[in-house]
Amino acid sequence: MIYKAENIDTDKFLKEIQELQRSSISNELKKKGEIQKYYEGYRDALNLIENMFFCSNYEKKVEESNAK
Repeated sequence: MIYKAENIDTDKFLKEIQELQRSSISNELKKKGEIQKYYEGYRDALNLIENMFFCSNYEKKVEESNAK
């Protein structure tokens, strides 16, 4: 026995499916962008912290403590 839908607007149904697909893709791209920005900020923060160890005051203090 084969099911045949009756009294269903198939054009409207297909339009809704297409809208759901577009919405899903849009949400996915938005979330990917948010995640990418998060990790870029995280890497920038780590680089900033790493660079703090190489400032001129730090190097002078290390050299002075080694000389004593």
